[in-house]
Amino acid sequence: MFKFDEELKELCTLVIRLLIVQWVVFWTIFIFPTQEKYVLIKDGYYELKTYRVPQDVSYEIDRIEAKNITNLSLIKDFQVFSRFDCAGIVVERKNVQVCDAFLDKNKRVTHIELYERHPKDGYKIVYEIKGLEYENSRHEKIKIEVSVLPYESQSHLNNAKFKFVMSIIGSSFALILFFYVFYSTQFAKSIRKDGNLLIYLKNTIKYVTLILIVYQFIKVWMFLFKNL
Repeated sequence: MFKFDEELKELCTLVIRLLIVQWVVFWTIFIFPTQEKYVLIKDGYYELKTYRVPQDVSYEIDRIEAKNITNLSLIKDFQVFSRFDCAGIVVERKNVQVCDAFLDKNKRVTHIELYERHPKDGYKIVYEIKGLEYENSRHEKIKIEVSVLPYESQSHLNNAKFKFVMSIIGSSFALILFFYVFYSTQFAKSIRKDGNLLIYLKNTIKYVTLILIVYQFIKVWMFLFKNL
């Protein structure tokens, strides 16, 4: 069992601080800089919204008739919070087709075009969503982590959420096991005869733990970025 001496308390405090710093760094470095603006159609008007990518934004297609999407949903935080009819939206009291879907031979969506009204040139394609990239009105292709998902993709979103939670739980258990091995009573008693060795070992474990935590969470979050 654990014996909470001063060295162990100091190390536990250090680990807790490292975990807090890790979460702060993750949100400030990996999340906030990776924001993109998306076209949101609401009540017949276009808005530019900023959402975090890639972990909480995707597009879900409810139904496809001919080459038009009849219901396109914007998914955020694993919940549908915005829907619009892609077959026709009333814009300035006129039923104008403002978006279109293009299918391959297997009836899978290859890309989606969203249109916006320009006073001089009429309607133009402002965003063309192609899985991991979009094309703006200046024909510049920019890669983003946005998925065009079929209607059955709700299970995919649930699996991604489950993997997210299990990865955090698994990494936490691995960290607890690491400290149990290195700070069991028998292991501690075997090194207390030499104070210098204890200090050396404690410092070594601190740095090794720091490296493992950094490596572990980078690996976990890289996995999540690829699967969400």
